[in-house]
Amino acid sequence: MADKEILVITGETSGDMHAAKVVARIKELTSGVKFSGLGGRELDYLKLENLLPSEEIKTGSHGFASGITGLFSHIKLAHKITDLVADRDIAVCFLVDYSGFNMYLGRRLRKKLDLPVIHYFPPTAWIWGRWRAKWLASAGVKVAATFPKEADVYREAGAEVKYVGHPLLDEIPESRDQADAREELAELIKLAGRRELQLGERLLAIMPGSRPKEVETHLGPMLAAADQLAHDFALRPVIPVARGIDIEQVEEKIENHRINPVLLSGYSRELLAAADLALVVSGTAVLEAALLGTPQLLIYRADKLTAFLGKYLIGPEYIGLPNILTDQELVPEILQDDVDGAEIAKRAVPYLTDPKVIRKQVEGYNQLRELLGEPGAIDRTARFLLEEAGIFNGE
Repeated sequence: MADKEILVITGETSGDMHAAKVVARIKELTSGVKFSGLGGRELDYLKLENLLPSEEIKTGSHGFASGITGLFSHIKLAHKITDLVADRDIAVCFLVDYSGFNMYLGRRLRKKLDLPVIHYFPPTAWIWGRWRAKWLASAGVKVAATFPKEADVYREAGAEVKYVGHPLLDEIPESRDQADAREELAELIKLAGRRELQLGERLLAIMPGSRPKEVETHLGPMLAAADQLAHDFALRPVIPVARGIDIEQVEEKIENHRINPVLLSGYSRELLAAADLALVVSGTAVLEAALLGTPQLLIYRADKLTAFLGKYLIGPEYIGLPNILTDQELVPEILQDDVDGAEIAKRAVPYLTDPKVIRKQVEGYNQLRELLGEPGAIDRTARFLLEEAGIFNGE
């Protein structure tokens, strides 16, 4: 019997990583599956058959404005993928994150080829744009929901939903042991050839984002805040440089500031686990820090069009996932014109001086973990795909 083929489509590093964990689990569960599609380094390592060379794929837009400018290239790419898989015996399509593109592609794969489609990390219709849930539901796209509110909204829209939970719970099943994490990070700093971490020196994690535009927008104000805080609070700033970020871009920003932070290639979670305070650009890292139990501030400045549409057409009260899920400002949000070194430093002081402020945030983190449920998301998602592919029967 020929292997079943699963089409996997991701658009950014985070989607590639999430998809790869599920693919790896499927490989553990059965040998009767092969994988094709579009992915990154993690899926390449798992022998995904990439349908197109990387130079033909233009992905990675972020925000409304960049999404609009990339619209036509995305439509063209979606049509090309549909044509490429039309003659293949695809058992199920696994679309991961990258919602602007995968929304259109999923609907097209359903309508043109009548293929079963599962969207993992689907559009955040439970935060804004509920029409997107109706769009996917009307096309017959199924949803592997990572949040309880997400599952509810997609079910209400008429979609078939399996609540799988969030994979970060598999990776962070309990909050950090900061002392152990600090020892591990001290070794990483030593291996990087930097001055060793001193007794009494506190760690400041600076997390400027995983996209070049995010780094360009946010790193300067974050460094300016660190300039003001480092001496008064004996802080050692550390920046984990994300994959895909040119380290020269980071070094150029640092040249304009008094501090000389440690640069690490990756190791963001290790840093968050060890840090006394984290300055984090909005995204998955905010949720990671919360599950680890790290005191943090959320920082985000969108382009003007995105900010305008977000305020006047969408209007969610919060943008950080911990805040949205708990319906409170669990993580302080420093946004738009407030993204300034002086303002960030001022807002950071209570998280360096007041145990009550820190304790309140950590108690909120415990509430958040309870809301997210149990670990096992990766296994549940893998089995959902295998059921749709006709390999497992749901047992």
